[in-house]
Amino acid sequence: MPANGAGSVGLLYCSHSTTMESLGDILRRKQAGLAAEADEIERLKTYIEKKYGFAPEIGLSPKRITIYAPSSALASLLRLDWANLDKLSGGMRKIYVSLRKRPAG
Repeated sequence: MPANGAGSVGLLYCSHSTTMESLGDILRRKQAGLAAEADEIERLKTYIEKKYGFAPEIGLSPKRITIYAPSSALASLLRLDWANLDKLSGGMRKIYVSLRKRPAG
């Protein structure tokens, strides 16, 4: 320690070459991932609208896709059509069908 009581700061040196991603690279990769997710949701929405005649709400998380149906009858039909929905989504996430009633009015 120096005589004046101030602490010393050690420097850490890396013996091998490392590369850092630029912020632009990170944002481009994130945008590409978001575009793929948007395509996945759009394929499911289009299929459901054409086959069942309603516009579903779709929730997306890293491991699951949740399709919200307005009635239990539609939810049951979607559950029976799971194989087609899984194929359209790419099969990377689990598909859940849930009932979400819209408020009357």
